[in-house]
Amino acid sequence: TRKYTVAVMGEFKRGKSSLINALLGSKVLPADVTPTTATINRITYGTEPAVQIQFINGTTEKIGIHQLPDYVSTPEGAYIARQIREAVVYYPTVICQNYVDIIDTPGLDDDDAMTRITIDMIQNADAVIIPILARSPFSETENRFVCDLLERGNIGNLIFVVTFMDHLDEDDYEYDTF
Repeated sequence: TRKYTVAVMGEFKRGKSSLINALLGSKVLPADVTPTTATINRITYGTEPAVQIQFINGTTEKIGIHQLPDYVSTPEGAYIARQIREAVVYYPTVICQNYVDIIDTPGLDDDDAMTRITIDMIQNADAVIIPILARSPFSETENRFVCDLLERGNIGNLIFVVTFMDHLDEDDYEYDTF
């Protein structure tokens, strides 16, 4: 019954939330063209969609899944998000059915506080998925982050996913390079 935790981590606007939504087969997490995720969002199995907000002060609040952006997104929920330890999203998805939790994290290098939240999450992860943007693969920040993960030695599985492949144009002179 031990949970296997897969954290999706990387720079902001790399498609972390969109990747998780694709894995879930439904738009569960807020995703936008601007940096969106402001908290740790844990997706775990539940027979019905539901959300429990766990605040830093130890209190909890149950909200409807449609209210999630108001609590965990920037700029809508930025003030509330600073008070949240974690948003637990219960969702009836096969990928989480056998004790697998998927963690959506704030982007690295967007805001110091959000970067710290993401870095602190590493110690609880069994695997890390790092989305790499097709048009600018493996930035200096991503390089430092991956080197740090490898130096820690506690991550058993490190997975890279190239995102936004559909934004590359085959007629682009750099297509083959990308």
